[in-house]
Amino acid sequence: MALSESPDATELKEVAAQYPDVEVTRQDSLDAGNCESGTDDFIEANFKGKTIKVIDLVPHIEDYAGVQAVLAYKFRQLESEEKKEG
Repeated sequence: MALSESPDATELKEVAAQYPDVEVTRQDSLDAGNCESGTDDFIEANFKGKTIKVIDLVPHIEDYAGVQAVLAYKFRQLESEEKKEG
């Protein structure tokens, strides 16, 4: 998986299909550059304390730049871990 420099929604969806059960945390969102209040509002409105996985965010890719940012961040993190292991 080599994510492009600026992945679009289609590319993110394709990569998400490879990692549907990977957990995405509030801290991942903040580390991706999303603001605290926006992250908290999104989580409260859509997940209310539920553990969030990549598959849960896929329906929001088109409408939320923050979701695109956190998924790109998470996929790059996974890619880096895979390189270390390989």
